[in-house]
Amino acid sequence: MTMRNENIIYSLILDYARNDERIRAVELNGSRANKNAKKDIFRDFDIIYYVTDVKHFTDDRSFIAYFGNLVIMQCAEDQSDFTADDSPYFHYLMQFDDGNRIDLTFYDVTKAGQKQRESLSIILLDKDNILDKNHISDERDYFPKKPSREEFHYCTNEFWWVSIYVAKGICRKEEIYAKTLLDQYVRAALVEMLEWYIGTLTSFSESPGKLGKNYERLLGKELYQKYLDTYCGSDLKEIWDSLFLMCELFRKFSKAVADSFSFIYPDGYDRNVTDYLARLKNLPDNPTDI
Repeated sequence: MTMRNENIIYSLILDYARNDERIRAVELNGSRANKNAKKDIFRDFDIIYYVTDVKHFTDDRSFIAYFGNLVIMQCAEDQSDFTADDSPYFHYLMQFDDGNRIDLTFYDVTKAGQKQRESLSIILLDKDNILDKNHISDERDYFPKKPSREEFHYCTNEFWWVSIYVAKGICRKEEIYAKTLLDQYVRAALVEMLEWYIGTLTSFSESPGKLGKNYERLLGKELYQKYLDTYCGSDLKEIWDSLFLMCELFRKFSKAVADSFSFIYPDGYDRNVTDYLARLKNLPDNPTDI
């Protein structure tokens, strides 16, 4: 099967809008509105149709066939208590069998003036001149935000606190428990600090990218590889190694952020927890004392 090129998809999107009077404007968001984004075949078409009747496009979904043959579709509003009468929008996430994906939002045109436009946003069609044509599409919505003192404190406390839970799970030989806490909670704190660290390197003016897409470029190969090495399997020794490597990286990132903002880094938490983790790591099987 041949994948339709972007010109064909854009023509489909715009021709459909031009031929339906209920659609008054078309906006492109996401990676295709980002001049810095890597160009590949996997980029989605993130489209907003500003329409006079959202309910029409939720009640009658025959329009979907116009855009191609679906592999699968998701509508988050179908999985909630959403009703078209209560909301100014509806989302269709559509994966087509030729490889193209269109994320299509229908938005009430009468509420367009109240909507906060994404920073990555390009007008493709505007029948009534309702959208701001002076808007400049850029990544500013995706830049890391500077941490407050309280946010920094909470992140460091969370990281060192939950690290002990991970170690306890390893000692009990509860791989799923330890891995889940490591991957969900400890990593979440590490990523938050990592992105503040990237902010200090870039004056908070570059995007880390969705799920770390730009980490390698912004961190450099060596540091990026260290971060990759924190991803481990279910072997208990691997989990220990990953946890201690996370601690090393978190310490580096945290101290740099603290220096940048004149925050106080909790050396006591770091030292005490690191020592405690080392003690737990050296325990024999089925210990009776710590």
